[in-house]
Amino acid sequence: MTTPRGCRARCCMLRRTGRGHFPKGAATVAALVEAGADIDLVVTWERADVAVADAKYKARELRGWPYADLYQLLAYCVAMRLPKGLLIFASPQVLKRHRVYGLGVQLEVLGVDLEQAPEALLGDSRSAVRQVAANALEHAKALRAMTVERAS
Repeated sequence: MTTPRGCRARCCMLRRTGRGHFPKGAATVAALVEAGADIDLVVTWERADVAVADAKYKARELRGWPYADLYQLLAYCVAMRLPKGLLIFASPQVLKRHRVYGLGVQLEVLGVDLEQAPEALLGDSRSAVRQVAANALEHAKALRAMTVERAS
């Protein structure tokens, strides 16, 4: 899988720069951070957000959906106008997709089992990275197509 040229990731929450300003091109993410959001990973391409992931350093709730965590991810997707978001838990979990009808957003949940052997842990971690990269690539291609269409 190749990523679009110029694709970058911002990790561990975007923070204010020295004088209380956010970096250029970060208006939406900055607003979320200003509201108290702790965004774990945002991938950008040509100054546009193309993927978001939120990591939870806890096991997935055993009963039902992890509602609060999914709502948080949904808020990120809606605010950043992203069609997909990935929620990563520190427990075994195969990739599950949940469609939010009416908004056109798909929430994905994936687990990384922290209690397994290092080689297997690395494999799970790579799977999570591949999923974020796939989401970023898909959205970047859609943005590129829209840009070409508008230019025509």
